[in-house]
Amino acid sequence: MKITTRESLLTDMQAKFSAGQKVYVQSDACAHIVPTRFGSSKAIMDMGNDKAFKLMDSVKEFGSNIPITISGKYTSGFDVPLDGVSSMKDFIVTSKLAANSLPIDWQNFWDAQRIDLTIKKTLHQTIRQLFYDVVSTPNATPIIELREMFPYAFEFKTNNGEGQAVPQGQKRMGQKDFMTFYIKATGFAFTLLADLWDVTFDMAKVNEGVAMAYGLTRDDDAMSPILNYDYSINTNGVAQSGAYADAEMGRQELLYMTMDDAIDDVSVRTDPLIEDKKIDATGLILLCNSYDARHIGRILGGLPSVAERKYPGISDISQIVAYDTEYIDFEDHTNTFTGVAVGKCYLVKPNRYMKIAMKRELTMEVDEKPDVKTLTQSQKAWYYAESIYNEIGIANFIQEITLPEW
Repeated sequence: MKITTRESLLTDMQAKFSAGQKVYVQSDACAHIVPTRFGSSKAIMDMGNDKAFKLMDSVKEFGSNIPITISGKYTSGFDVPLDGVSSMKDFIVTSKLAANSLPIDWQNFWDAQRIDLTIKKTLHQTIRQLFYDVVSTPNATPIIELREMFPYAFEFKTNNGEGQAVPQGQKRMGQKDFMTFYIKATGFAFTLLADLWDVTFDMAKVNEGVAMAYGLTRDDDAMSPILNYDYSINTNGVAQSGAYADAEMGRQELLYMTMDDAIDDVSVRTDPLIEDKKIDATGLILLCNSYDARHIGRILGGLPSVAERKYPGISDISQIVAYDTEYIDFEDHTNTFTGVAVGKCYLVKPNRYMKIAMKRELTMEVDEKPDVKTLTQSQKAWYYAESIYNEIGIANFIQEITLPEW
């Protein structure tokens, strides 16, 4: 069974680009480039959501706001011929972009930025969408009802066709929890010192770093609640499955039986909002460390005859996702994005109770006006706004598993 990781998703996308396969990115999923409204990245984080959302809704983007088709021919938006002949990289090398440059030159520059950031963002994918339903909600207010994320409820009834009233659709009833949005941001200042001496400065590398941090942070926000939840307090069946123990079994048999027991534990649990509805323990996703993923992947196809007993393949698990710890190193500290620990894994039944609402995709706010007080030549901030709901889903549709020791 193929194991999905962030690295494998990156490799697959790079292979698509190399093979010339086109990747279509809808306009709302593309990166956005906007004029300064918030100020520094700290100002964005400190601003109240009500005020911030009003600014987001009113801002007019720089450059185009159309879907982007990534052909794979260019690895950077700055290499794309925007006027049919030369690229923005060529333009910057031959005639330095300045405040008094023609509007069409700035238009091309912002388009190149948008394309480049979208390419980088597309390459550095997340794994969270395998576990959550991600919904674009550009018109959302800072707090929304959870039921706004579900389709409306309708019913068909026999009608006499002679004026009989038809049943009307309505918002689906049920869970009335709320989703609160948050904004996360980062920034970069291009100083006079860098302008004079930093010959290594490359905006494409800046975008690459932003895209990497963007993907890792969003995965961390979505996956940490799964890893940090206390499954021992669960009241809907047994949410913890221990390692199978039998002194006469080999390690692969023990691993096989551990997985089989965990699937049984999932199947006896119930949907919390639908009376007496058992969870269908098929189409399960196994979340684990890459070390454990290799061993588990080998036994899911079944085991040969052992002590006159043959173990058939386990078809209830449809996908293995390996989620390891990642790091971003700074001069004075390291950001750690904690993955699944070795010896633990999580059996996840995809469900409608795990939602991510995206108010605003990755957006770059730019201020190209120099600041004489600080000798800053230009400032940029990147932000996004979203909300995550997972309380019901984690408590009822995820099984924590302790694996046998090797």
